[in-house]
Amino acid sequence: MPAAADSLSARPEAYRGARLDASNPSLTGWLPALDAGLARAERAIAAGHDDVGHTSHGRLWLTPTEVVELRERLVDLIDEYKDRTRVDHPEAARPWDIHHSVLPAERIPGAPDGSTGEAPSS
Repeated sequence: MPAAADSLSARPEAYRGARLDASNPSLTGWLPALDAGLARAERAIAAGHDDVGHTSHGRLWLTPTEVVELRERLVDLIDEYKDRTRVDHPEAARPWDIHHSVLPAERIPGAPDGSTGEAPSS
């Protein structure tokens, strides 16, 4: 089966505006790991492999209750595999880095808009 893509890359410019600073250690840890994973996937795809992982980006229209449900379902699914280790895993298992985020696509009403750090007046 042919590979779905000839290459895959995330250039450093893609991370501009990601708000990387000392107050955001989660992203500062994730982005270098994500970039390294994308580079490994790109090299594997170039070598003819098509089993190198998956990335996706999309927009869902969810109610607040559905956001909580989605987060819980993702965590539950990942938790099914969390007890596997470098020493204790199925024979054919390989390590995979999992990065997932569920973030608002627009400003949340009543939340600060980012320009002044204060909530807008109603």
